[in-house]
Amino acid sequence: MTDSLRMANAYLWKIYKFCKNIIDIKFLDFEKFKYLLFGSLNVGCGWVLYFLIYNFLLKKSNVYIGDLLTVSPHVFALMLSFSFTFFCGFFTNYYLVFPRADNDNSVRVKLMKYLLANIGSVIINYILLKVFVERLGWYPTPSQILSTIAVTTYSFIAQQKFTFAPLRSMRH
Repeated sequence: MTDSLRMANAYLWKIYKFCKNIIDIKFLDFEKFKYLLFGSLNVGCGWVLYFLIYNFLLKKSNVYIGDLLTVSPHVFALMLSFSFTFFCGFFTNYYLVFPRADNDNSVRVKLMKYLLANIGSVIINYILLKVFVERLGWYPTPSQILSTIAVTTYSFIAQQKFTFAPLRSMRH
């Protein structure tokens, strides 16, 4: 870990201890705190970026890709904002949330694992929204909130146990 990452981690530790003094949540260890903090910042940035792209860059208009494809503005804004937040999320998780000694040699592998875990998140979110809104008749916004809680739980476990898990040594 570089000196700047050590310093960032030390500041994060101070923020964590401060928050723990205010609200003592037993299950929120330092790693989960960092995941929640950076995940929330990443989601918030994604929402702001989505809003700016949709309203000001695209001006709520369709995007025409040649004569072949027309993409609605809300989908295109999602694609652009996701492409930004995907990499921000990866690098904050890689360097700050789940720093491991083996991270230096496996960026591409972990990036592919991160992509797979994100695809899993999108699929789970889609299925839950379909069930909550179309099958159970719930309102979309509370449904998305519940879906986000479930997806965040899945995502944390996937990142911790799959994407950023320490490499196991091979013994014969």
